[in-house]
Amino acid sequence: SACDRFGRLAGIRCGLMLMALSAAMTFASTSITWLLMARILTGFATGAVMNSSFVLLAELTAPQHRMLAKAVQECGFSLGLVWIALTAYIVRDGSWQLLCLVFSPVLPAMLAAATLPESPRYLSVRGNLNQAMDVLHSIARRSGSPLPSDAMLLAPMSSPESEMPSIVRDDGAAEQAWSLQAARGALFRSCHVFSPLWHPSLRTRTVLVCGAWLGSTLVYYGVLFSPLELGDMSLYLHQALLALIELPSFALMTLLGN
Repeated sequence: SACDRFGRLAGIRCGLMLMALSAAMTFASTSITWLLMARILTGFATGAVMNSSFVLLAELTAPQHRMLAKAVQECGFSLGLVWIALTAYIVRDGSWQLLCLVFSPVLPAMLAAATLPESPRYLSVRGNLNQAMDVLHSIARRSGSPLPSDAMLLAPMSSPESEMPSIVRDDGAAEQAWSLQAARGALFRSCHVFSPLWHPSLRTRTVLVCGAWLGSTLVYYGVLFSPLELGDMSLYLHQALLALIELPSFALMTLLGN
């Protein structure tokens, strides 16, 4: 994937720039065709940001804290739905191009992304051990947590060549990887883009994950956008409340997941 080739931060930053571009396209749209093109671009941007940020989050977080970190990340999705409902209410009597205001959080997000560190695991797999060490020391200083000695940190990242798989890239150069996952990822990158999904070791998991996503998405958006009897409740308030109701579920997800 692009975030494996160019880095986790590259995926996040490129996705945010695409979101800003889609906001400009939405504002400048003069027809439904242009609006649909902007929405398609938004879909690509959202996928890039969500996938890259999740990988970065997982690689920067200890295993016992990943469920909590993911729950906090998902809170942003629900709060974003609240922001959409609020924006739609504000511009309900104005031009539909003003809906581009829903992208306004992209600007502070781009500033925040400029301060994020790259994944130490990604840097070490790419052979940038010094940069990986700098990131680890920077995180330790900010969090106030002690680190093992540099020798202990470097040990799994700089094993002897005899213990490390050699991966041949497209340009014929040999790249030393420090984990089996890195070797498998490089092998998959040399295949067709969808080949890894149907590899014997991942085929069943791919089908199960796709089925789980399909079912949860149908239920989630079916409830969120269902034509319920609202009574005197505003449609905008209805959407905002449905999004806020999700927040307690993330706390429950953290407890059950751990």
